[in-house]
Amino acid sequence: MDRSSEIDRSILEESAEDLYENAPCGYFSMLPDGRFVKVNRTFVDWVGFTRESLLAGRRFQDLLTIPGKIYHDTHFGPLIQMQGRVDEIAFDIVRGDGSILPVLVNAVEAKDAAGRPLLTRTTVFNATDRRSYERELLAARRKAEDAAREKADMLNMISHDIRNVLSGILSAAKRLEGGQLTPDRQKQYLGLLRASAEGMMLLANNLLTVASMEAGKLTLQETPFDVDEFISVTAAPFIPVVEAKGLDFRRMRDERIPARLVGDHVKLGQVLGNLLSNAIKFTPRGLVELAIELTEQKSTSVRLRLAVTDTGIGIEDSHLSSVTDAFSEASTKVGSRYGGTGLGLSLSRRILELYGTELQVESKPGHGSRFWFEIALGLEGT
Repeated sequence: MDRSSEIDRSILEESAEDLYENAPCGYFSMLPDGRFVKVNRTFVDWVGFTRESLLAGRRFQDLLTIPGKIYHDTHFGPLIQMQGRVDEIAFDIVRGDGSILPVLVNAVEAKDAAGRPLLTRTTVFNATDRRSYERELLAARRKAEDAAREKADMLNMISHDIRNVLSGILSAAKRLEGGQLTPDRQKQYLGLLRASAEGMMLLANNLLTVASMEAGKLTLQETPFDVDEFISVTAAPFIPVVEAKGLDFRRMRDERIPARLVGDHVKLGQVLGNLLSNAIKFTPRGLVELAIELTEQKSTSVRLRLAVTDTGIGIEDSHLSSVTDAFSEASTKVGSRYGGTGLGLSLSRRILELYGTELQVESKPGHGSRFWFEIALGLEGT
């Protein structure tokens, strides 16, 4: 063999050692009891211990967390003894500075001619990124499952509202078809038909808002509007219902509020409509009030407090914090008795978020509730 072949061979041998030492994964060999006998530089750098301290009788299981030590003794070690290898076993290594390094371990047992185990050659992969991806995937999966569950709950509860509305329409239609009705009775049943239709319209508007939210298209369309007309249009659909239930329906407007303002009166009307619908639904007797109060006036804008108050069944203290959550009712018992999806309050909260405000609630079981929010609106012509 000539001199050039010897040089080439030495370069190859040096490159193999360098590859072992600086590989992108950790390598080490350990005796059957777990003691390190050889470690590469990558593993040394990862774990934060010196090579000398690792080779001075330290065992692989000494680097593991307590659950990892238990798994090593009950599964990892016995598996190597039984099948001679293990693949992609997840462990958490405690580094020299106390931090945790998630790893995936592959190990192969080497035996002598008599079949006795000599040592275990082990490959270690840094699983930090993989663990992060797994957490993100798990979170995304849970989010998707929660969304699917919410949609299923929404459809289930909306079907209850639809049945209630259709039941009212069918009942009134059958009675009108029966003939021999007094004018008062006819007016009563026509009022029921109108109230049912208005309820269906409110539900349809809420569903359209849900679709807009999911498509990322829920935005404010701010235009000038007349305040008195806004109150009248918002309250009109509920007049037949409160009359049928014998409730006192009050509308209060602060006289200091300018006649015309600028804002998304359609979405604000939807919020108040949802609040009025719930107030009327949960008030068997007494009062429902819609009030708009001026709290601050500037040269180009006003700040208003809009509130819906009732003397209905009220809400338990334990449910106040979650009452505006998606598809939430105060209790399943109340929901089954009075109906409702909780969708209206959830959508109202989302609409108000566009204005940078939030829905507030005050309630006492048996004494009614008050839902209110404050909002800044512009003045027309400024």
